[in-house]
Amino acid sequence: MDSITALLSGALEEVRPLTDGAPAGYIPELADVDPEHLALAVVGPRGGVRSVGDDDIAFTIQSMSKPFVLALALAERGRDAVLAKVGPVYGAVGQRWADYLSTLTEEQIAFADELFTRAAEFNHDETMRLRGHADSNG
Repeated sequence: MDSITALLSGALEEVRPLTDGAPAGYIPELADVDPEHLALAVVGPRGGVRSVGDDDIAFTIQSMSKPFVLALALAERGRDAVLAKVGPVYGAVGQRWADYLSTLTEEQIAFADELFTRAAEFNHDETMRLRGHADSNG
């Protein structure tokens, strides 16, 4: 086992005994999940994937998608258009996001766009790999 996988495995075993809480019953996709399933994964800068635990079980990403959607919105619509929608629609929480977004530089927005693009490319390639397609471009 390589050092990164060993580190992930150690972290997973450290948190596995923590069983406080329960899946969100008000979210249908989460209400029926087995709370015993747990996995960790990282993707390196060259696209290498290391994962441990129940990494072969499909899961719903729920709020984990928000940073990626935000990056896409910033890249496609720009900060001003996003700010015009976020604050008014989501009240105080939205205003905190709007305040944060207003501090982002164009370089940070470009980085968010790059992050989203790479995540989308990885998701496509990994989906094709998991489905058994030899050619991830088709």
